[in-house]
Order: sequence, then structure tokens, then C-alpha cells
Amino acid sequence: MLRSVFIIFCVVLISACSQQTIMRLYEGPSLGTENEATLMLPLNFKILSLDDAVISDNRQKFRNQAITIQLAPGAHELILQYEDLWEIDNDNHQMIRSGPLVFSLHLQANERLVIEHAPLLNLSQAQAFATSPKVILASEFQRSKASHLKKENPLTFNEASEVKKIEKPVLKQLQFWWAQASDIEKKSFIQWQSNNP
Repeated sequence: MLRSVFIIFCVVLISACSQQTIMRLYEGPSLGTENEATLMLPLNFKILSLDDAVISDNRQKFRNQAITIQLAPGAHELILQYEDLWEIDNDNHQMIRSGPLVFSLHLQANERLVIEHAPLLNLSQAQAFATSPKVILASEFQRSKASHLKKENPLTFNEASEVKKIEKPVLKQLQFWWAQASDIEKKSFIQWQSNNP
């Protein structure tokens, strides 16, 4: 009898975890759907961080469907990752992961974002995609292309149990050289940047 109760409890707990379809990623009271931006996060993507705050992987592990991510309007840096389990044959599977996908966004109230990428129909397409993903976050207001921070080998497993803060070495170099530049060099760079979007 006690074993049956325990099994029922476990089934209910797992079912409740897998049915989580909404994840709110802002502090304080709910803004209401008309004042939030939302992102539909498919099963084969996960959020690594939002504005340098690491998102716990445990909130995304036990799901069997897309999640609606609720975000506050405003400027955000969102880092996603492609991750999917592909069948090699009847007995073998392989987890394919991309490097971090960085998006800089300015979200509006009631904005609905979706992830766009080329269809992945087989393992070789998934492997090629993970090496060089072309991902866009699209809404009725904007289309933002991801900056991909490459992994050394996209086919290897992540050994760490926790997601670490994403390093951006190129950004650090740009910040260093910007601080070293004279006013004339900064103006010349800004002019060059406006001619090369």
C-alpha cells in the first residue's frame, strides 16, 4: 500500500514538472500579459542567461513541450543554446549542442517572439547547424540575428553540472581598445561602423 502511494506521488510530481509551460523571468509582481514580452521556447532550445543572470537548468529539464517565457519590456541580453537528442540507430543516440547564441534586444509590451532557423531533418544537418547556427528571434516589431559563441567541439557533452557565466572575449577586447582610443579614433570608428552595419 505504501509503495503504491509513493509511486502515485512520483507520477504526479513528474507530471506536474513536465507540464510547466510558463516561466516568468522578471522580479516582482506580475505585469500582466498585455505588459509583458513573451518568447516561445521550443523543446530543442534552452535559456542559459538573461542580462548576465544564469537561468537554472533545473527549470527547463523536465518538460515535454515548448515553454512560454515571460519577460519585462526593455533592453535585454538573452543567451540561448540549441540542444537536442538525435537517434543514430535503434540503440544509440547523440546529444547535439551549439555554443551560446547571444541576442541583444529591446522588447516592447505585448511583443511575441519566436525562434526561426532552417529545418533540421537528420543528424548531419543538426551537427552542421550546431557548428554554425543561423538563428533569428522574430516578432512583429523586430528580427534579431544571434551572435554565436563557438564551442571547441559541438559534439562533446558539457561536463559541468551548472551553467557558468558566458565569457565574451571579443567584447572585452573591444572595450579595452575603445578605452585606449583617442577622440579622433573613436569618431573615425563610429563613422566606419555606420557605413558597415
